[in-house]
Amino acid sequence: ESIKNENEFLKDALSSLQELYEEDRNTIATLTEQLKLSQQEVEFMRRKYKLMWGKVIDDHASQ
Repeated sequence: ESIKNENEFLKDALSSLQELYEEDRNTIATLTEQLKLSQQEVEFMRRKYKLMWGKVIDDHASQ
């Protein structure tokens, strides 16, 4: 009986760990996607400001 109870406990513990692992995998996937989008946004802003400041410098140089 005690072995049966221990096996049931271990099975429940393993099930809980698998659920936590799956939740962590989903969290990592979500964070990875958010990071990718943030990196794209930063790159866009870099290009935008580079173009903007390039135009300002060109305008100033032509005056």
